[in-house]
Amino acid sequence: MIGECLVDVSLKSDNDELIESVTSKTFFVTDNIEVLFSLNKKTLLPGEKLILSGEIKPSFEDEIKNAKLNVKIDDIPVAIEFKGLKFNYETTLSKIIKSGEHNIEINLNDSFGNNGNKKEGFYVTPVPKKLELNLNNTNFKPEEIVEIKPLLYDQAGDLIAESLLIKVYNPQKEVFSGESVDGIQFTIPKHSIPGIYKINYSVYIVAISH
Repeated sequence: MIGECLVDVSLKSDNDELIESVTSKTFFVTDNIEVLFSLNKKTLLPGEKLILSGEIKPSFEDEIKNAKLNVKIDDIPVAIEFKGLKFNYETTLSKIIKSGEHNIEINLNDSFGNNGNKKEGFYVTPVPKKLELNLNNTNFKPEEIVEIKPLLYDQAGDLIAESLLIKVYNPQKEVFSGESVDGIQFTIPKHSIPGIYKINYSVYIVAISH
């Protein structure tokens, strides 16, 4: 029996004749238990501490008996004990945790079938760990196209979006300078000096925060 309710009482005689009828005021029945929690930070770095603090608020201040708290972080169950109506959890994020959004879900059930649910999330900022430069070739002739693609990896080994500032030098001077997010192309000049060309590059992170 969930929702808006009332009690209707009738008094009848032995002959089933109605003597009196009384209807109560409406009242509300709910099986919902409010679960509240907050995080110490909404944006974290790999290796930082994640602290969760929460409380349970039963409807109408009813007593909660034999309640079971189920907590999942990214669908992985974690054990949390609560005293009274409050609970806390602390963990250190892995140094190789994936960047981006992560989810926390808490479900509560008691012995009377009452329940509560709360979802929250946090964001892990990517940390650059490895940079590779991908060339379409290592030997070029004049008027051939050089393609340069930067590959920047974060702590989890995933690619990060980046802006590449690159300069190319022949044995005497700079011959090309350019900037791009997805990589760059340039054509070797027709009368280029033969020899070993040097590439200088810098990568600027475009999206490492949330």
